[in-house]
Amino acid sequence: MLLMVLYAVRTSLIEEWRLQLPTDAPNHFIMNIAPHEKAELETLLVENALDANDMYPMVLGRISALNNVAYTEDDRQRSNSLRRELNLSWADTIAPANALVDGQWWDSWQSKTGLPGVSVEVEEAEEIGLALGDVITFSLGGITLQAEVASFRLVDWNAMRPNFFFLFSPGTLDNYSANFLTSVFIPPTQKPFVNTLLKQHPTIVVIEVDRIIERIRSIVEQVGRGIELVLWLVLLGGVMVLIAAVNASMASRMQEIGLLRALGSGRGLILRSLTVEFTLLGLLAGVIGVLGSEALLIGLQWKVFEGDINPHYFLWLAGPMVGAVFIGALGVFSCRRVISVPPNTVLREVEA
Repeated sequence: MLLMVLYAVRTSLIEEWRLQLPTDAPNHFIMNIAPHEKAELETLLVENALDANDMYPMVLGRISALNNVAYTEDDRQRSNSLRRELNLSWADTIAPANALVDGQWWDSWQSKTGLPGVSVEVEEAEEIGLALGDVITFSLGGITLQAEVASFRLVDWNAMRPNFFFLFSPGTLDNYSANFLTSVFIPPTQKPFVNTLLKQHPTIVVIEVDRIIERIRSIVEQVGRGIELVLWLVLLGGVMVLIAAVNASMASRMQEIGLLRALGSGRGLILRSLTVEFTLLGLLAGVIGVLGSEALLIGLQWKVFEGDINPHYFLWLAGPMVGAVFIGALGVFSCRRVISVPPNTVLREVEA
């Protein structure tokens, strides 16, 4: 089972996740763009025929209180978002990779408290226990800012676009120092553009997502090879256990086969019966292994890769077949002596 899981992770899961991304999905994030660099960078992207997403302003801040009640240390230990600085932004319109699931957007929203509004990613809201109309207190560089929860958004993080847990209503963060973030698809033939960009704007940060994915694949391969060695040793131990189990039942098998031989059963019939017995045992082991590995892989697809759940048909075919052939051959090989020895010899050994 573990060998099948390892094989699927190394060969298909990461590739399946990559295939879920659009072919022209942005593969570079450009960060730390100063306000005075924004127009020049937009011009540079247009000159190189690169279609970037909108540039989003970004301000760092921390959550300090909810409904004027400060979060305790225990609260912060339960939520990562309460322990770290968050990237805050604002937007006039809802982004393509966002879907409003509750509340209203700015054009139809009315504040009940007179405070500016904030739209929160729905899973983030559940983690820290937010409801519509709640007042969140943020600390931005030591300056306090309060905002009323106006809506909840479902975010498609696989869209590879700039997305934020907290989006404020326009004008809320105008008085705070911000830099900008965008994402862009750069084809392999235009990779030198990254070097040109960094030479002209050395303070800008470029995250090459495609290289990160390749690095993850490489790490999985390296770790997988080490785990694979351990699993082969475990498999060898399983083989030894099977041989020991067959040897432990050898006396009763010798008696049964000796009686069958004495009653006229041929070697071919006995060989076929043993083959069927161990092949069915291997087939059952393969099916159980596939069921277990598929359950683990579904968990990885759902929780780790957060992608679509796809059955692995190759495992359903290969697992039972390999189990049937391997255990069938091993079992028959372990019983070879009782097949080849004459029946009178077998019965004398059993009586002794």
